[in-house]
Amino acid sequence: MNPVKKYIKEIDRIRDLIKPIVDEHYPSKANREVMSLHDLITFGILAHLYFNGVIKHAYTHFIEDLGLFPKIRYNKLIERLNRYEELLYKVLDYVFKKISEGEIKIVDAKPVERRNL
Repeated sequence: MNPVKKYIKEIDRIRDLIKPIVDEHYPSKANREVMSLHDLITFGILAHLYFNGVIKHAYTHFIEDLGLFPKIRYNKLIERLNRYEELLYKVLDYVFKKISEGEIKIVDAKPVERRNL
């Protein structure tokens, strides 16, 4: 199976899981952004699942390499993640409880290529 399809299934499961929590806190100004708040929180969860919270590696893998999320500048992404940090922590706690219960399965990620100096 194509790894992109596995990620899309995982993203859809996570979005369905976090939808009630994010909808409760969704500000009206978030509609004007390139990346929706649902995508932003999903990206943050995937960064914690596959890259131990390293946003730069997740950005390189999910946005630049695979194109699973809308193209957004890295600085803008970090700014928005910092703005919604409390919401992200609340959702992370909820999702990791569901993972421990076996509701969400984790898929292997391909390693990020690095330059050797």
